[in-house]
Amino acid sequence: MKIGITIPVVIQEKLLFDITLRCISLIRSIEHTLKLFLVVNRTLPESKTSLERKISAIFNGSVKIVHTAGVERSVAACWNLGMKKSLQWGADFMVGIANDIDLDLYTLDIL
Repeated sequence: MKIGITIPVVIQEKLLFDITLRCISLIRSIEHTLKLFLVVNRTLPESKTSLERKISAIFNGSVKIVHTAGVERSVAACWNLGMKKSLQWGADFMVGIANDIDLDLYTLDIL
């Protein structure tokens, strides 16, 4: 099955970025195809391409950075946008995860 994962983030300092990277690195599946939709609010800490490369190196699936320069969304709007992108991708299931959550490895396979 295809699982779309939405994580809304505001990355304004290195600690928040490190917490987000840890969260992403713990999302794993051996049974499903995963796609992460990281909805970045406010400014990007680096270029979109560089950020996608960095996250792709630690994530067990494909990565899409969703960011519109100059647009600030509420958290709910970020969730909605990520879920919409998941549906457009063809996700069978969608998961919303906060960027400070530590999942047990392979949690998505158990659900």
